[in-house]
Amino acid sequence: YFVVVADNGVASCFVAKTGERLWMERLKGGHSASLLKANGLVYLLSDRGIMSVVKPGPEFKVVAENEVGEDTFATPAFSGGRLFVRGVRHLFCIKG
Repeated sequence: YFVVVADNGVASCFVAKTGERLWMERLKGGHSASLLKANGLVYLLSDRGIMSVVKPGPEFKVVAENEVGEDTFATPAFSGGRLFVRGVRHLFCIKG
């Protein structure tokens, strides 16, 4: 599977081999940041600072959703077991 998100916050999941779209869902807010994939999950950070964690597959499934409390436009990054999220005022480091 592969997941994409448009700037307007509409995410879609496709079958990689055939290109068949399995689902298309609107997330909360627009999305400027690129997606991240780790441990079989896709991380989508909205411009409003809402991180949606989605499990790719035939059904739309949000496994977690968290807010950083400020707008975010930069792509987050994983390093050393931590997630780094750049907001408009702060740099967040989340250990998980």
